[in-house]
Amino acid sequence: MSENCTTSGNTYKLQLDDYEKYVSNDYIAFTADKNNTEGMQLQINGLSLVPIYYENTTTLVAADTMTAGELFLHDAGTVQHPLHAGLPDPGSYPGCQLV
Repeated sequence: MSENCTTSGNTYKLQLDDYEKYVSNDYIAFTADKNNTEGMQLQINGLSLVPIYYENTTTLVAADTMTAGELFLHDAGTVQHPLHAGLPDPGSYPGCQLV
C-alpha cells in the first residue's frame, strides 16, 4: 500500500519499494491526495502512465469520483472504490449503496 501519493496534472504518482513492472492482477492500494480530474492516470515508480477505469469496464472514472483521503485499489488499469465494488455501471455513482 502506498500512502505517499502525489498528484501532477491528471496523474496520481506513487512510489513503492521493489516494484519494477506492472503485472496483471497486482492490486496496489493507495490513498488519493486530491480528488481526481477527468481522464486521471496512475504512474508507479516512473513507469508508463496507465488510465484509471471503473471496475470491470473500459470507462474512464469521471472527475471527482475519487476523493482525497480515501483508499483505492488499482489492478492493471482499473480502480475499485469501496462504493463501486460489484457495481460495474458507473452511472449509478454516487447514488450506489455499500456492498
